[in-house]
Amino acid sequence: MKKAAWLRENGQETPRAQHGTYRSAVKFFRRYPIFLLVFGPPIFRSQAIDATSGVIDFWSVFQVGWLSLIAFRAIFRLTSARFIAIPKQIRSILRLAFFLGLIFLISATYSPSPVVSVAYAVLYFLTLICVIEFVVDTYQTPPNWTLCLFQLRLSALVLVIMVLLVIPMKLTGVVIFLGRSGIRLVGGTVAPMPVICPMIAIISVYTFLHSLEPRVRAAFFSLLA
Repeated sequence: MKKAAWLRENGQETPRAQHGTYRSAVKFFRRYPIFLLVFGPPIFRSQAIDATSGVIDFWSVFQVGWLSLIAFRAIFRLTSARFIAIPKQIRSILRLAFFLGLIFLISATYSPSPVVSVAYAVLYFLTLICVIEFVVDTYQTPPNWTLCLFQLRLSALVLVIMVLLVIPMKLTGVVIFLGRSGIRLVGGTVAPMPVICPMIAIISVYTFLHSLEPRVRAAFFSLLA
């Protein structure tokens, strides 16, 4: 007997049947704002930005503020939690991530621009805090992982759509070159642009194989990626 039929006979809904009763995306992102770190809108700039010289613009402030808001929320939730439980299998991964960040922070001493290197190290640790808070939250109250996949793909799709909309504008380029203006198409802190399309394709193929959504939709998103 197929798994879907077994679930129906035992009074349980299949993931596809539950899809219509999922909470709204807004409520989902409010509980798991880390998924918003996947999204990174195209950055319009009228001139090149050289971080080593301390030249910043609105987009630089926006990116740092976007990450900081989510990270400060994670810090507040961690400090106000009664207890923090992390699965033993994940602890070693988090320790390794912390160790790599610490090495990067120490290496700032030998960087041509120590201040900028320290700033990037701080952003790295803020992202790591967001990941730790997500792990703690999901371990205490496991989410619907199928819904997580859909919302992760939604964030990636929004970025791809924005990219497709700005490319026909034929600006100077799709990346920033010194001395030129243009747009920079980058993903968020969690998912850089080069992995956005593969991420959409992998999730869509998975949902296609397991019938978690209409197969026509899953196939369309796979081809789009």
